[in-house]
Amino acid sequence: EILSPGGVFLNLEHIASPDKDVEGLFDGAFVYSMYRHFQGTKTLEECQKAVAYDLSVDEDANILAPVDTQCEWLREIGFQHVDCYFKFLILALFGGVKAR
Repeated sequence: EILSPGGVFLNLEHIASPDKDVEGLFDGAFVYSMYRHFQGTKTLEECQKAVAYDLSVDEDANILAPVDTQCEWLREIGFQHVDCYFKFLILALFGGVKAR
């Protein structure tokens, strides 16, 4: 096994949101962040198209689950101290400690 007992597992993952408006907020923040990153070398429309493409590339294969469900999966396989440590809209950092 790769992770030793007592080892910490962390996963930074896009998660399913129960609210479509939250997904829209994330998409908007993604576009704005990209636009600011390119500091005027790309138009807002170019950034919107790039984000739309990025979010659609693996849409069929990328089946998102709520963070609570993913934390429960970790508990079911024996992880302890499982929690969501950080969440921003539909991006979450969660994990736990492998049982000793």
